[in-house]
Amino acid sequence: MITEVPRPVGERVARKIEHPAFTDLLFASGRSLRLSKYLASCVEPENEVRFSLPVESCGFNSPELLVKSSSGRWLYQTVIGYAAKPRTDRQTHPCVRAEIQDGRLGLACLHLPCALCGTISIVRSAIATM
Repeated sequence: MITEVPRPVGERVARKIEHPAFTDLLFASGRSLRLSKYLASCVEPENEVRFSLPVESCGFNSPELLVKSSSGRWLYQTVIGYAAKPRTDRQTHPCVRAEIQDGRLGLACLHLPCALCGTISIVRSAIATM
């Protein structure tokens, strides 16, 4: 029985091996990670990938993937627990804050900007005043 979840470590992608239903990422360390073709299409060689795999015996069951590209883009995949009602942030932009459930890569919540949230609020306000 595993009592502690291993700490995730960043790995550099050396190359990708395409298969009909999935893609394997091969890291410079010799390790590999299998991803869906869609998710792997966002990953390029030389990107840094951090991942945390589910370990159910520890009560941890949320896989996470964080990809940092050399261009500065980040891609993050995780399970979101609670998402708050849409609100406006300090710059008056509509956004949603979402809790990351059992995060292992150092992120606790996400700030998700969304123009659609503002549109929905405006429409609801207009309907309520009619």
